[in-house]
Amino acid sequence: RGGGGGGGGSNAAAASHGAAAKEALKDEGNEHFKQGRYDAALAKYNQALDGHPPLGLAKTLLSNSAACHLALADALSSTGDSETRARKLQAYDEALSVAVRAVGLPNLSDLMHAKVLLRAGKAAVGFAQMLLLSIDRVDPEAEERIAKQLVGQLSDSMVITVERLKMAQGLVNDAQGLDIRATLREALVVQRQLKDKAGAEVLAEPPAPHPETFAAGVVFKEGHRWIDNQVFLEVPVRSPETGELVLLPLFLNKAWNVNNVGELAIWTHYSAHLGADVLKAKAEAVGVDELPYGANEDGDPFMVLSSPVRGYAQVAKEAMLQSRDEFISNLGIGISTNTFTGGVPDALERAGVIEFVRCAGENDYGDKYNVYRAKF
Repeated sequence: RGGGGGGGGSNAAAASHGAAAKEALKDEGNEHFKQGRYDAALAKYNQALDGHPPLGLAKTLLSNSAACHLALADALSSTGDSETRARKLQAYDEALSVAVRAVGLPNLSDLMHAKVLLRAGKAAVGFAQMLLLSIDRVDPEAEERIAKQLVGQLSDSMVITVERLKMAQGLVNDAQGLDIRATLREALVVQRQLKDKAGAEVLAEPPAPHPETFAAGVVFKEGHRWIDNQVFLEVPVRSPETGELVLLPLFLNKAWNVNNVGELAIWTHYSAHLGADVLKAKAEAVGVDELPYGANEDGDPFMVLSSPVRGYAQVAKEAMLQSRDEFISNLGIGISTNTFTGGVPDALERAGVIEFVRCAGENDYGDKYNVYRAKF
């Protein structure tokens, strides 16, 4: 037993030494970066990333790597020869790749998270600007075909980018030295250029909701934008204890999934999300506080009505989501079943707040990719 304790101490000491070595590599990379030796800095950051560094350090290393790729891209001419333009495009692509990896790591510091969101935004804007230049350079007969292939991808990227930059703005103040507004303005300019390239419908907002068509009892709260709209309603579900139908209070709100491919995400809260405490008490009365879906930062239980697109290799994204108000229902929630939450999509459809559109296939386990449209 004593030997086991000594081994644990040795392991802890080794881990501490390894973390210190990685911090030293980061510091060496930072010094190279200050001197403009971006390739040398990248080598140090990549060396420190090898072997699973602590999450906070990993986020910093990835953010610094993105800064290196951005600096390398910015040093290359947008109007140079084809090889130079290709290198510039690749540098932006690599910056975006590592910055997105950093975005996905836990937020241990608002300032650091704002930095990685900003660097992801700068990389996405630079990448899109280079591709738009490429479209302009090709011959007119090929332009329409190439534009169709690229503009959809770029449009999705700019939707995500704008949301990331707005998120970054909310994390820091002007005194912290991040010029997020300038990059956001560039992203909005690129959005307008994409709109001009492919027609007004590419980046169009989803149709305005018609609350008058919702079922009686549905409370609609209009937001500043379509994505900010919310609804509250009570839906009948089966009690896990008695098997009887009980009314479950639900709050639905939406967001663009900036950590994935930018698709629509629908969050279902069982809480006082719109400000009525009695509703939370009613949710708890039917056992909602015991559902194992998770809790938000306020401790309110919730589940995700939608499933992220990433990872669905069996069906192409284009075949699944064809407009910005569409989402794939959570594969863990069936339709018209007798489980506690299984009847939720069916009940929401009867209430008029979502609409079944199509089944876009299924996975190897037989779970169907049911596509719905948000109507609120």
